[in-house]
Amino acid sequence: MTDDGNELVCLRTFNERTQAELTKAYLEAHGIEVIVRADDAGGMIPSITMSASRPCILVRVKDAAEAQRLLKDAEDKLKEQE
Repeated sequence: MTDDGNELVCLRTFNERTQAELTKAYLEAHGIEVIVRADDAGGMIPSITMSASRPCILVRVKDAAEAQRLLKDAEDKLKEQE
Protein backbone atom coordinates (compact mmCIF):
# COMPACT_ATOMS: atom_id res chain seq x y z
CA MET A 1 0.00 0.00 0.00
CA THR A 2 1.43 3.35 -0.98
CA ASP A 3 0.88 6.60 0.87
CA ASP A 4 -0.32 9.19 -1.62
CA GLY A 5 -0.92 11.84 1.06
CA ASN A 6 -4.70 11.47 0.98
CA GLU A 7 -4.92 9.92 4.43
CA LEU A 8 -6.73 12.20 6.88
CA VAL A 9 -5.07 13.57 10.00
CA CYS A 10 -6.54 15.55 12.89
CA LEU A 11 -4.87 18.94 12.56
CA ARG A 12 -6.39 20.60 15.64
CA THR A 13 -9.03 20.06 18.28
CA PHE A 14 -11.36 22.72 19.64
CA ASN A 15 -13.58 23.34 22.64
CA GLU A 16 -16.59 24.14 20.45
CA ARG A 17 -17.79 23.08 17.01
CA THR A 18 -18.16 26.76 16.01
CA GLN A 19 -14.41 27.27 16.37
CA ALA A 20 -13.77 24.25 14.17
CA GLU A 21 -16.25 25.47 11.54
CA LEU A 22 -14.62 28.92 11.41
CA THR A 23 -11.20 27.36 11.01
CA LYS A 24 -12.57 25.09 8.28
CA ALA A 25 -13.95 28.10 6.39
CA TYR A 26 -10.60 29.91 6.65
CA LEU A 27 -8.61 26.94 5.34
CA GLU A 28 -11.10 26.20 2.57
CA ALA A 29 -10.86 29.84 1.46
CA HIS A 30 -7.16 29.08 0.96
CA GLY A 31 -7.82 25.94 -1.08
CA ILE A 32 -7.46 23.27 1.59
CA GLU A 33 -10.25 20.71 1.94
CA VAL A 34 -11.34 20.21 5.55
CA ILE A 35 -13.76 17.93 7.38
CA VAL A 36 -15.05 18.76 10.85
CA ARG A 37 -15.39 15.69 13.04
CA ALA A 38 -17.59 16.32 16.07
CA ASP A 39 -19.64 13.99 18.21
CA ASP A 40 -22.42 16.47 19.04
CA ALA A 41 -25.48 14.88 17.46
CA GLY A 42 -25.01 16.86 14.27
CA GLY A 43 -24.79 20.13 16.17
CA MET A 44 -28.10 19.54 17.94
CA ILE A 45 -26.52 18.92 21.35
CA PRO A 46 -23.24 20.88 21.47
CA SER A 47 -22.80 20.30 25.21
CA ILE A 48 -22.04 16.62 24.71
CA THR A 49 -18.69 17.51 23.14
CA MET A 50 -17.51 18.49 26.60
CA SER A 51 -18.11 14.97 27.90
CA ALA A 52 -17.22 13.06 24.74
CA SER A 53 -14.57 13.85 22.14
CA ARG A 54 -13.74 17.42 21.24
CA PRO A 55 -14.40 18.73 17.70
CA CYS A 56 -11.48 18.18 15.36
CA ILE A 57 -10.59 19.41 11.88
CA LEU A 58 -9.32 16.75 9.51
CA VAL A 59 -7.09 17.52 6.55
CA ARG A 60 -5.15 15.37 4.11
CA VAL A 61 -1.62 14.52 5.20
CA LYS A 62 -0.29 16.21 2.07
CA ASP A 63 -2.05 19.48 3.07
CA ALA A 64 -1.23 19.40 6.79
CA ALA A 65 1.99 21.46 6.71
CA GLU A 66 0.42 24.19 4.56
CA ALA A 67 -2.67 24.26 6.78
CA GLN A 68 -0.51 24.61 9.90
CA ARG A 69 1.42 27.44 8.25
CA LEU A 70 -1.77 29.28 7.30
CA LEU A 71 -3.17 29.00 10.81
CA LYS A 72 0.10 30.13 12.40
CA ASP A 73 0.28 33.14 10.07
CA ALA A 74 -3.31 34.07 10.96
CA GLU A 75 -2.59 33.75 14.68
CA ASP A 76 0.56 35.86 14.35
CA LYS A 77 -1.38 38.60 12.55
CA LEU A 78 -4.00 38.62 15.31
CA LYS A 79 -1.30 38.93 17.97
CA GLU A 80 0.23 41.89 16.12
CA GLN A 81 -3.13 43.68 16.20
CA GLU A 82 -3.46 43.34 19.99
